[in-house]
Amino acid sequence: MSTFHTLTSVSAGRATLVLRGPDGPVHGIILWPRPPVLDPADAPERPHPVAVVVSPRSGAPVPADALARSFAAGGSLVLSLTVPGDADDAAAAGAVRTAVEWIAEHAHELDGDPRRLTLVGQAGVTGLVADVAATADENGGPTIGQLLLLRAGPDPPRPAPVTYLVPRSERRESS
Repeated sequence: MSTFHTLTSVSAGRATLVLRGPDGPVHGIILWPRPPVLDPADAPERPHPVAVVVSPRSGAPVPADALARSFAAGGSLVLSLTVPGDADDAAAAGAVRTAVEWIAEHAHELDGDPRRLTLVGQAGVTGLVADVAATADENGGPTIGQLLLLRAGPDPPRPAPVTYLVPRSERRESS
């Protein structure tokens, strides 16, 4: 697949990306775990795993940029994008498919390994992201190695205080 793309604002391991999607431009941000390798001869022997991080435009439990930076800090080449939170939005699904296909096709140029592709979705777009992952192979798209869905929920209950039972024979008597 040959999708028109433009990389702009490349600085400090971050670039803005615009792809031609089926329903209009797809805007994303690429984050490198370290500054990009511009000369292929300088590329490391083992390229970085790749993560496509998809967040809803509103209602995300973790800000999109913070989530993407956490994956980059963990050593992944990251393509981050935000889409409407409506799982039935065909344009949003098309944008996610476009991003996944583009990064799989161009990961080697960006010091990434498309065979280690993780698709991440949070909050209102988890259903959409799961659908894209499920149909990627069927539609001739790239293989999604891992799917991570982050859902918001109530705070987990706090654990009960821990009580240690010590036999009387082992207790120290206070003086």
